[in-house]
Amino acid sequence: MRQYSLDDPHVTLRVLDMACGPGNMGLFSGGIPNIEWYGLELWPSELRQAAQSGAYSGLIQANLIENLPLRASSADAIVLNEILMYLGNASRLLAELFDILKPSGILYVYNPIYTIPNFLSFFKKMGRRIHQSREAVSFDRKCDWKRASRASRINFYSLDSLLEEIQSAGFTIQDVSGFRIFRNRIRLMRNLENYRWYRDTTKRLAKSNPRLASDVLVISRKKSHRPPVVANLTD
Repeated sequence: MRQYSLDDPHVTLRVLDMACGPGNMGLFSGGIPNIEWYGLELWPSELRQAAQSGAYSGLIQANLIENLPLRASSADAIVLNEILMYLGNASRLLAELFDILKPSGILYVYNPIYTIPNFLSFFKKMGRRIHQSREAVSFDRKCDWKRASRASRINFYSLDSLLEEIQSAGFTIQDVSGFRIFRNRIRLMRNLENYRWYRDTTKRLAKSNPRLASDVLVISRKKSHRPPVVANLTD
């Protein structure tokens, strides 16, 4: 297994930020040496902001529901920051990322989890049938994404279903860390996060038991061979 050291001046890690948005991930991580950040994003307005951040060595416009214009074994690490919940073809995307990663490459998945994901998914689908904002697009069917400015959530994961999705694509789970007990979209919870005692308490609870968390970070490593159960990329 090839080992990388961030202290080695001759080694550069190529990290791919999927759906990079305005470039916050690359910008906030700019102080880490020997890393080249590459961003992939759908909407031009987001790409322009990412370019202005100066944090990325390269930026690509691409749609995650289509085949990605990236070479096999071209990335050392890939970051999926709240992406899988917007995609109807999450298993297909993970299979593509398996090929894009170098041998023993690392996949970082940050995603919300729920105790009743099936109920929430059904409720969301019924709600979209009643009303779907023009600014939002759902990537579970053919759509005119060029007229939209944001994606609509369609996937709701439990911790087990999220881990199973990642493992089925050929990745070995290395670590699972929980963050928050409540999503900060709730105003009261967002205000409480201004207090250190609350942040420290929820971090300890979520880290010791990810099943209590509202958000998790899953770190996984690419296996040498993808298992045969993964869906074909042409599906």
